[in-house]
Amino acid sequence: HAGEFAVVHVHGVFTYPCTVACRMAEQNHVPYIVRPLGGLSGYSLSRHALRKSFYLAAWERHNLNHAAALHFTAPAEAAEARGLGLRSPSIVVPLGVAAPAPVGDAEVAAFRERYRTAGRLSLLFLGRLDPKKGLELLFRVLAESADRLPPWRLLVAGSGTPAYAESLQQVVVRAGLGSRVEFVGEIQGREKWTAFRASDLFLLTSRHENFAVAAAEAMRCGVPVIVSNQVGIAPYVEEQRCGLSVSLDSSELAAAIQCLAVDPGLRREMGANGRELASRMFDWPLIAQKLIGIYKELRPQPHS
Repeated sequence: HAGEFAVVHVHGVFTYPCTVACRMAEQNHVPYIVRPLGGLSGYSLSRHALRKSFYLAAWERHNLNHAAALHFTAPAEAAEARGLGLRSPSIVVPLGVAAPAPVGDAEVAAFRERYRTAGRLSLLFLGRLDPKKGLELLFRVLAESADRLPPWRLLVAGSGTPAYAESLQQVVVRAGLGSRVEFVGEIQGREKWTAFRASDLFLLTSRHENFAVAAAEAMRCGVPVIVSNQVGIAPYVEEQRCGLSVSLDSSELAAAIQCLAVDPGLRREMGANGRELASRMFDWPLIAQKLIGIYKELRPQPHS
């Protein structure tokens, strides 16, 4: 059916369905866009490097070079891919973030009571439990800084392989944080928006993220964020003062947490900046209109 469409938007690289989609679009003379989903980053290419090197040479480089455009979700992602010497033009269109569900103060208070964050600095990590998320670094820094911070509690919301999730829990126990860190599993829908509303600070110390939807969601809820400079939206965080961007250095991360932990006024200011930025730049209707405009530019023009 590829030839029945004006434009094909392929989401992903190094997978058989995406490879075939590109080839079918090309054979039917239909312009196609490829969104690599972070797959062209140095971090991603280093994972199963030999396999990906072969795949890139055999099929993927051709697909990428014949695309009408490469769709990146953050400037840093586009910049990193330039090292591959690809010929197709790049476009940067962020991912969208849904408007938060309205959550009442009573729900927020109940959430805080349930997870014992009432009266404490409430820290939140929300995302997949995976080694690239840098949670071991976060736990170590929190353990070293524990007594220099106001009373705090960290909720870790997300799921991963049972073995890795268990290993993270063991790290927490060995660090002496058993009473201050709670793994709450994957949360979605209204409970997710309640978790954001009930948090004072969102933390994401990933080794790599091409965008970071969870951080953008936190910003949309008015929660200040601390992200590593390996996260795609880190430049937005820095430029618009929505939180702090740090390197993957223990002392730098500790200083950032300390800075925001002790300054409620700064957290409110940065949270408000994040809410304004996310509403203005990451709203789904706005993103959709940008993509529609790009599709219209790429579609073949009818012959007169």
